Amino acid sequence: MHDESLNDSASRRDGELWAGDVADAIVVSVSAEGVGVRLGGHEAQIQAPAQGAARLTPGDALKVFVEQVEPALVVSAKKAAALALWDTLAAAAQSGEVIEGTVITEIKGGLSVDVGTKAFLPASEADARPRPDLASLVGQRLAFKVIRFGAKKGNIVLSRKEFAAAERDEQKQAALAALAVGDVRTGTVKSFTTYGAFVDLGGLDGLLHVSDMSWGKVSHPEQMYKKGDEVTVKVLKLEADRQRISLGTKQLTPDPWSTLSERLQVGGDVSGKVLRLADFGAFIEIEPGIEGLCHISEMSWQRGKRPSELVAEGDVVRARVLHIDTRERRIALGIKQLQANPWAAFLEAHPIGSQVTGAVRSLTDFGIFVRVADGIDGLVHVTDFSWTERVKHPSERYKKGDEVTAVVLDVDAERIALGIKQLAEDPWASLARRLPAGSKVTGKVTRVVDFGAFVELEPGLEGLCHVSELAHERVEHASDVVKPGDALEVMILDLDRREHKISLSVKAAQAGPASYRKILEEAREKEAGFRNSVGDKLAQKIKGGPESPV
Repeated sequence: MHDESLNDSASRRDGELWAGDVADAIVVSVSAEGVGVRLGGHEAQIQAPAQGAARLTPGDALKVFVEQVEPALVVSAKKAAALALWDTLAAAAQSGEVIEGTVITEIKGGLSVDVGTKAFLPASEADARPRPDLASLVGQRLAFKVIRFGAKKGNIVLSRKEFAAAERDEQKQAALAALAVGDVRTGTVKSFTTYGAFVDLGGLDGLLHVSDMSWGKVSHPEQMYKKGDEVTVKVLKLEADRQRISLGTKQLTPDPWSTLSERLQVGGDVSGKVLRLADFGAFIEIEPGIEGLCHISEMSWQRGKRPSELVAEGDVVRARVLHIDTRERRIALGIKQLQANPWAAFLEAHPIGSQVTGAVRSLTDFGIFVRVADGIDGLVHVTDFSWTERVKHPSERYKKGDEVTAVVLDVDAERIALGIKQLAEDPWASLARRLPAGSKVTGKVTRVVDFGAFVELEPGLEGLCHVSELAHERVEHASDVVKPGDALEVMILDLDRREHKISLSVKAAQAGPASYRKILEEAREKEAGFRNSVGDKLAQKIKGGPESPV
C-alpha cells in the first residue's frame, strides 16, 4: 500500500534505500531498549520494540518500513506489518478470501473484531438469522469475510453469515447424532406458539407440545412456563432428516390415571379446585393431572342456574364421584349430592294427593309453573285446569303472580306434576248415576255442525245429538232444525266416561217407552257406522278436538 512512485528505477542505484520502501532486514541485536537491524549496508534501531520482539534472535529476517534514510536510517517493523495487513485485507475484500479474527467486545449495532486491526461486525451479519445473544461471541476466534474495505478511513466491515449457517447445521447434526428417543435433557424455553413451547437444547430446538406438558389439561403453554425458564424434558420422537424433535415433561412422572382406581371410587367424596367454567358445567381438579366435570345438572337441585352463579374459578369445592371412565379419562362429579334433596323433602312434606298453594312463576303454551317451595316449581298442565272446559292457552285463565291451589299428582325425577281440576270431583265419575242411559234431560244447543248439534246438559258438560237423531224424519243439515241457544229435550243414549262422550237423541226423547229400546239399538248401530266412516279425525272432534270443547 506504500507509494511505489517513489522508487523510480531509472534514478535508483543498486542496493539504494529510499523512504517508503518495505525491505528485508536482518536482526543483529535484541535488548530491552529495542531491536537492532541491518539492511543495505546500514544499521538501524527499531525505536519501539515490536510485539513479540522477545522472540526475535540475531540472524532472524524482519520486514521493516523505511521511514527515513538521511541523515540516519529510521525503520519500523510495525508499519511494515500494518502495510502487509492492509494488502491482505484489500485482497480478501476483492477475492472473498476467508480471514480470521477475535471478537473483542459488543458495541452499538454489532461487535468489534480484532483482525490485526479493528473491524466491525454488524449484528445483521453475525449469523444466518437474527441473533439476540451477540455477547456470547465475545472472546471467540472465528472465520470472517471482508465485505467492505476502506484503507484511508480504516473502514473494515466483516460478515460471518455463511459460516454461521454451516456451523449451526454442523452443530445440529452432531447434536442430533448424540440424541436418542427416551433421553432426558435440560433446556431453555425459547418461544411460544398456541400449541406449545420451543425448547433450546443447546443448538437444537425441540417442540414441547401443550398436550405433553401435564397429565392434566393445559389450555395455553404460558400457563406452565415463561420465556427463559429452564426445563427438564424427555425426548419422545426424533425426525433427523427434518431436524424435528418432540419433547415431553409429563412423561417424566407416572400417569396418574393408571393408578386412579387405587385412590378413587364411584360414590366417594373428593375435594377439588374449580379450574374453569363452561356453559354446561365446571371442571374441577381433584389432584395434579386429574380433573372431573360437574355437569350443570349435577351442580344444584335448583334448575335454571348458570355455573357461574354457583361456583367461581379458584373455588375449592366438595363433590361426589358419580362415574369414572379411565379409558376416556373422564370423571363425572356431582355437587348437589352432598346437599339435602329438596324434592325428597317436598314429597315427604307434601305426599301425592295433598294440596299446595303458590304463586304462578311463568306461563308456557302447555301450562303454568307454580312456586311450591323455596327454589321448587311445579307444573300444572293445561289439561289439568278443568274437567269440562277446554283451555286453548293458560293466559286465558292465569297471569304471572296469581296465587293458585293445586293437588300434588306426581313427584318424579325432580319434576312435580300438579292439578287444579283435581280439587273438584270429576263430573264424569258420577255422571252414570246422575244421568244414566235412557234419562231425559233438557239442555241448550251450544254449537251446530254438519253432523249434528252439541247440547250443554250441565255447566261445562256437553253431549252430541247426531243429525240422524234430531227428528223422526230425515234431516239433511242440523242447522235446518236447530240453532245455538235453542232449548232441546233429549234422551241419553250412551255414556263413554273414558272418552268423555255423551250420545243424545231427540227422537228417543219424543218416542214412547216401547220404542225406546229399538231407537237405542238403531242409534248405537248408526254411531258405530259413523265412527268407521268418518275416521279418526272426526272422532277426535266429537270427543274434544278443535271443533268441540268436550
